[in-house]
Amino acid sequence: MTVQRPDEADTWISDAAAHLEHGDEGVVLERLGPRLRSATRLGVPIATDDPGIEINERAIRQLIARAIDRRCRRDVAAIHITTDHGSVRRIRVEMVARYGDQIGAMSEQVREAVRGRLGSLRITVADCVDVMWVDVQPVDPASPADQPHSIPG
Repeated sequence: MTVQRPDEADTWISDAAAHLEHGDEGVVLERLGPRLRSATRLGVPIATDDPGIEINERAIRQLIARAIDRRCRRDVAAIHITTDHGSVRRIRVEMVARYGDQIGAMSEQVREAVRGRLGSLRITVADCVDVMWVDVQPVDPASPADQPHSIPG
């Protein structure tokens, strides 16, 4: 498991509290500092097939969500990436279906989108892409088919 130190951008609240002009900034730092640092999750670096090149897990999650959206035009509820020493071991994609969707066929489209995106990033992934349908939404005729859908952050 990789432990990452927070960078300066993630600890701005602690730094700002240190510059407060009232006398209790020490209390603020003592109480909030450790909690803020432990709550910060920068993402895990994932190795590509090119030696020395890594891509952050958070960036990969965004790229996968966009690839799924382009291919399936369905909302992505969540993407979970399981890693082991910088390598992708498993990806679980949680999707939102619409009434009438053929979720078996659409699940395969999601898997193909994930594999294609990872392949373009030169990230090796075995057959470890799981698709779960976690919600169903009604078909909205007012929503055009080419309108972008939500992408998890």
